[in-house]
Amino acid sequence: MFKIGHIPWNKGLKEWNSGEKHPRGMLGKVGIYHHTDKTKERLSILKMGDKNPNYKKYRVPVKICNFCGKEFRSRERVRKFCSKLCVDASRRGKHFYLKPKNQLISSLVERIRKSIEYKEWRRKIFERDNYTCRECFKRSGVLHPHHIKPFSVIFREFLFQYNQFSYFDDKDVLLRLSFNYKDFWNIDNGITLCKKCHKETKTYGGGLKICLEKF
Repeated sequence: MFKIGHIPWNKGLKEWNSGEKHPRGMLGKVGIYHHTDKTKERLSILKMGDKNPNYKKYRVPVKICNFCGKEFRSRERVRKFCSKLCVDASRRGKHFYLKPKNQLISSLVERIRKSIEYKEWRRKIFERDNYTCRECFKRSGVLHPHHIKPFSVIFREFLFQYNQFSYFDDKDVLLRLSFNYKDFWNIDNGITLCKKCHKETKTYGGGLKICLEKF
């Protein structure tokens, strides 16, 4: 701390102009000397592109997608795929990747299963069976409406009957027609099962191929 009455060293001095000698010695020489145009051009060439010391610091590395083989840039070290589509495709197989993008987002089967008519069909089956599993007789809990005749078989017959419409281009038309297709909403074709009993059925998941000959 300065004592009371201390006089600063620059009191009364005028503002320093470049070219004049600075009162503090070498400080004034910084603004006097400059690089020549030839030196500036040489320094510019030395720092162009990859030669710039900051180039590697801010460069985004190029990687190759493990599924489609395309090149992409990412700063994440653990990233192996160029997009979420390739991530899903790697988990479900190559045939899933080759499907059209609109089918990946919302298929016709999903739209039927999420419709109000399907939820109403599901509710009627639960009420008829008194919310009780028909196999183990367990009441309430997680219940599934099981199709006696597999849903995929009914869906295949539905597409065969309306084969004049395209599955990819006329989804809205097929969705409206499915609401009037009786096999979809036949209550006698469904029974109530708990989650455990539903997984033990032959038509659950990958076991459908075994039962196709029966229908």
